[in-house]
Amino acid sequence: MPVVRCWKPVRAGVGCGRRTASNPRVKRLAAGTWRRPTECQPKALAPGGRMIRSTVVAVLLAGSALAVGLRIRRRRTPADVMGCVALVTGASRGLGREVARELTDRGVHVVICARNGDQVLDAERELQESGGGEVRGEVCDVTDPRAVAELIDRVVRWRGRLDIVVANAGTLMVGPLSAQDTEEVQQASDVMLWGVWHAITAALPHLRESEIPRVTVVTSIGGKVPAPHLLAYSVAKHAAVGLSEGLRVELADEGIPVTTVVPGLMRTGSHLHARMRGRPGAEFRWFGLAAVVPGLSMRAERAARRVVEATIRGDAELILGAPAHVAVRAHGLAPGLGTRAAALVHRVLPRGADAPEHEGVRGVATEPGRGIVGAAGRPSARRHGQHTD
Repeated sequence: MPVVRCWKPVRAGVGCGRRTASNPRVKRLAAGTWRRPTECQPKALAPGGRMIRSTVVAVLLAGSALAVGLRIRRRRTPADVMGCVALVTGASRGLGREVARELTDRGVHVVICARNGDQVLDAERELQESGGGEVRGEVCDVTDPRAVAELIDRVVRWRGRLDIVVANAGTLMVGPLSAQDTEEVQQASDVMLWGVWHAITAALPHLRESEIPRVTVVTSIGGKVPAPHLLAYSVAKHAAVGLSEGLRVELADEGIPVTTVVPGLMRTGSHLHARMRGRPGAEFRWFGLAAVVPGLSMRAERAARRVVEATIRGDAELILGAPAHVAVRAHGLAPGLGTRAAALVHRVLPRGADAPEHEGVRGVATEPGRGIVGAAGRPSARRHGQHTD
C-alpha cells in the first residue's frame, strides 16, 4: 500500500494528534511514514447523496434565474400606448369587454367587435361613458375572412393606424364525448383558431407600420391541459396556443411581440351562455359552480388588467389564476399524472344522454340555470354584459 501523507494542518488536541515534540505520530508525520487516519480520509458521496446535491444545486440555480428574470421584467419600462389604436375581438361581453375598458382607461382608442349587433351597441355605449380613449363598435363574424379584412380596413380608415390586436372571440360547449361530433369541433375551431388567424394576418401589414405593435391571443387553461367534458373547446384552444406561440417565433425578427394569455376559470357569467349537451342540467350544475367559486375562479377586472399589462410589456405568456398555474406546471412536469387526474374527474361527471346532433341548451335555460346555481352567476353576468333575458 503506498504511503499517504496527511497534509491537513494539525493543531494541539485537534485532528490527527497532539502536536508535541514527543508525540510519535507527529514524528512519523515529519518522516513521511504517517498513514492518514480513516477519520481524516475524504468520504465519497453515495449515489443518492450525489443526486440530492445535484438536485439542490439545480433548484437553487433555477430559482436564482427566475428571480433575476422577474426583476428584469418588473424593471422593464412599459410602452406608452396613449393614442394607440386597438382591435379587440369578442368584446361585447365578458373578458373582452373588460380588456377594452382597461385599454380605454389608458388612453387607447378601441374598436370592439362581435356577432351580436345589440350587444355591441350596448358595450360601445357603456365603454364610451367610462371616458379615456374613443370606442367604436363593429359587427363582425371572425369566422369569415372577408368580413375580418373589411373590418381591419374600417379600423385603419377610422384612426389611420392599428397598433394592438387582442384576439379574444370564443365559444363554449360543455358535454361528454358521446354528445359531440365533428361539426362541433369544426365550429369551435372556426371561431377560436381560424378567427384568430383571420384577425392577425389581416392586421399584419398595418402592425408592421406601427412603432409599438402588439398582438395578444386569449386562449384557455383548456389549451394547456386536458379538460373533461370540454373536448371540442380544448381542441380549438390547443390549436390557438400553438398558433400564438408559433406567431411569436415568426414575428420576433420584425419586432412584433405576441402574447399568449392562458386564463383559468373567471367570474364573468359566461357559463350562462355556454351550450350544455348530454344532460344539460347536470352539466350546468358542476360547471356553473366551478365558475363562480372564489379561489377556483378569478375576477374579470383583475384578469383584464393583467392582460393589458402583459400586452404592453410584450410578455411571451400570461397564466391567469393560481389553479391554472398549478395545473399547467404539474402537467408539464408529469403529463401522465395530469391526465390520470383529469380522468378521475371525468369519472364523477354526468354521463351522456343527448345524441350528437342535439344543438345543446344554453346554461341559463336549464333548470339549475334558473335556480340557485344560475342566480350565483347573475351578478357577474350583469356586470360584464352577459345578458340573461
